[in-house]
Amino acid sequence: MAKANIAKLLKVKNRITSEIVRVKNRLTTYNTLTVPQDSVDSTKFSVDAHELMDELVSLIDKLVRVKNAINKANVNAADKIYRLSETKGLIAYFEALDCSSGRVVNRYSSTPSAEVKLSQISISEKDEMVKDLIKLSQDLQDDLDTYNHNTTIEVDEDLLL
Repeated sequence: MAKANIAKLLKVKNRITSEIVRVKNRLTTYNTLTVPQDSVDSTKFSVDAHELMDELVSLIDKLVRVKNAINKANVNAADKIYRLSETKGLIAYFEALDCSSGRVVNRYSSTPSAEVKLSQISISEKDEMVKDLIKLSQDLQDDLDTYNHNTTIEVDEDLLL
């Protein structure tokens, strides 16, 4: 067994995830060849797809073990993790929320008419809300970064290689 903080395990998780993408791409690229019919029997593949399949399954197993270790270590920070995720979702929603108001001309109508668009939430209110949510998001992220660096757990040594 070895000790690692959550920040290290998150880096390991990201590295494994990148490696999984690389292996999947190689498997997709090298699994099949198109060759003339008369050379089917003499064709040699440059990469062994079965080895790549085994490597992929092994990487997935390792990823699950790392995620499980991170999940167990994050029990005390779950509220902040979920709050951060939902706050980021709110930021994205409010940034896309239409708060425009004023005169609108419908160009696609068969009878062009001027209408007035009204918004209950002003652009300045929306901007203030987004600003506050970004501040909350940054504070939560700072707290989680500290937690991730200070929380150490024991994991199988092979997860850190």
